[in-house]
Amino acid sequence: TFYYQNWANQEIDTTLANGNSVSANGTSEYKGVNGSFDDDPIARLHVFANANVETATYTNYETVVPIGSSTPEQNFNGLHVPYVPKSTINAGAYYDFPVSHEIHIRPMASFQYTGAQYIFNNNGVDSSGNQFPQPSNQTMPGYGTLNLGVKVPYKFMELNFNALNVADSKYLIYEYISSGGYFSTAGNGTPAQSAGYILAYPGAPISVYGGITLHF
Repeated sequence: TFYYQNWANQEIDTTLANGNSVSANGTSEYKGVNGSFDDDPIARLHVFANANVETATYTNYETVVPIGSSTPEQNFNGLHVPYVPKSTINAGAYYDFPVSHEIHIRPMASFQYTGAQYIFNNNGVDSSGNQFPQPSNQTMPGYGTLNLGVKVPYKFMELNFNALNVADSKYLIYEYISSGGYFSTAGNGTPAQSAGYILAYPGAPISVYGGITLHF
């Protein structure tokens, strides 16, 4: 499937390190291709996969200049929309293993991949050299996780056990370029230390959990 989406009349608000907010209006364009399949290659074995490749850009991104302000209007047309993965992949399989007439064990394995994403720059500057948050041309790397699980349906209930990121991969799920406001470093020390560094959130390590589902 090929798709095209145009999001118009967007209000894009960002907050500066000093607490002031900056407003902008914009239009973004999303284009991509996705596909999926599932099959039972042999009895009791089910395989599935889906993938998506996508680009997202601002066809229009202009700041709102307050009446009477001498600040020039900023234009970021053509920049990429942050935090839209360039590609995603999800693939896996499960097998239905009958233990008895009423009890079946269904082990499952899957792999999930999230591609590189453009990040936001809170430390950007406008044409006059003033601080102005804006989309960045810098990207954070893609990451993938391997997951395992098993389900045991029995009459009106279902037991399940899942282990996510079983390879304990180290990855980041979010990054942005800091203006120094989060840790109050703006204006402290040398410029290279006070702002412009990347802050990130790490992804979860190996996680194991179980549960019971009841059907009424």
